[in-house]
Amino acid sequence: MLIREVTYEESDFRFLVWNLVLAWVPLLLALFVYHRHRNGTSLVLLSPAILIWLLFLPNAPYILTDFIHLSATRDVPVWFDGATLAAFACTGLLIGFASVHLLHRVTRHRLSSNAAWCCVATVLGFVSAGVCLGRFLRWNSWDVFVSPRRLTELSHAANADALMRGAAMVVLLTILLSAAYVAYLALLRRGPTSETGTLL
Repeated sequence: MLIREVTYEESDFRFLVWNLVLAWVPLLLALFVYHRHRNGTSLVLLSPAILIWLLFLPNAPYILTDFIHLSATRDVPVWFDGATLAAFACTGLLIGFASVHLLHRVTRHRLSSNAAWCCVATVLGFVSAGVCLGRFLRWNSWDVFVSPRRLTELSHAANADALMRGAAMVVLLTILLSAAYVAYLALLRRGPTSETGTLL
């Protein structure tokens, strides 16, 4: 980012830094939940942190949609901007998967393996919906707290065709994120095992 600004005198990609900061919020919350759960805190007491984690989690893969800002009209080479966006997007995605993995382990400890995977699929579906709402309706995670009236916009503005297209995009993104998460776990299995000797 600094090289881009110094070399090409372009500062219009600074929003990527903020987006990456937001991607770290769910990981920090997941670490908090994971370690508190290991110390014996019940999930009921941790539910507020889990809810906030879920609200902020779409910010991690959201950076993938920032490729819409890739343009050949700037003085910056397209390949340079593409590499910059890819670096931020991959980092955000990995941060998000690390966050999901921590809560995956928590739910697997409390529930069965199949039930934990169902929770992961549900979370990734919610994340996909959050990414679409953020990109196309410009909703933010904190709107739930500071602008709750914005949550009624969808029912007033959307028509049947828009809802169908939105649903299709959510399904497609959920499938892609699920496949990427499975690949992420496969890569983890090639590394050191956890303290219990297994990945989850």
